Amino acid sequence: MPKRSSLSHLRYFLLFLALTSLACGLSPFSSPTPTPTPEVPASTLYYNVRVFTYNLEPGSTVPGTRLEYVGSTGDSHQVRINDQDAVRQTNESFLWDGIIGQGVFANYRLRLAMTMGLMRSQLVATGPVELYVFNPEPEAMTSLDGMIPARALYFANIPVSYGPVPVGGRVPGTTLVFEEVTGQGVRLSGTTGYPYWAIGDTVHWQGRLRENVFIRLRMPISQADERGLRLGGEAEIWVVPPAYQPPRS
Repeated sequence: MPKRSSLSHLRYFLLFLALTSLACGLSPFSSPTPTPTPEVPASTLYYNVRVFTYNLEPGSTVPGTRLEYVGSTGDSHQVRINDQDAVRQTNESFLWDGIIGQGVFANYRLRLAMTMGLMRSQLVATGPVELYVFNPEPEAMTSLDGMIPARALYFANIPVSYGPVPVGGRVPGTTLVFEEVTGQGVRLSGTTGYPYWAIGDTVHWQGRLRENVFIRLRMPISQADERGLRLGGEAEIWVVPPAYQPPRS
């Protein structure tokens, strides 16, 4: 589940969007109506990328964000955050949040760190990234080959855990439905292949969550009985950003 601080951050963002859209339709003579604090929609999928790391070179930007590394002087690093100059020391914060693709909000909670290589040390931005996928419409695919553009943002080693999923229930973010347990094993519908697994087997599912969001899941089954289905493992996610972004002023 998302942390309280992350949900609060996202709610402020959703409130800003709501107020922006309402502003155009408000009359100066209309009586004010209380605006409810928006909640994260129930259909939203949440993923916590525990460790995201990106190597920084002068002039580089963390993909999908407005976090730019300008250069270093000793242990002081000149950066730009949302086009504003800033100075950060090693191990200090490098934070950004915003829309990284249609229907996808991301919260980058990074820090600047030095890693030691064989030839030289390397400055990196590293830390967790939270992803929120709004209004997903999962679609199973037999292969992702050739489907994902090279410019897609890539996130790996994302832990996932689901359950108990009741009989007839769907595994979130997939088309998999827990149908029953038979002599042949655990039967799941919504697959693109053989529908039976044993306890301990790994369920592989891949497809897209939105037109611009692709996912690959590997989830061993830990439980399947009258109490429900439990499975968990890890995910890889690709988010395709807009093809064109207007130049920054």
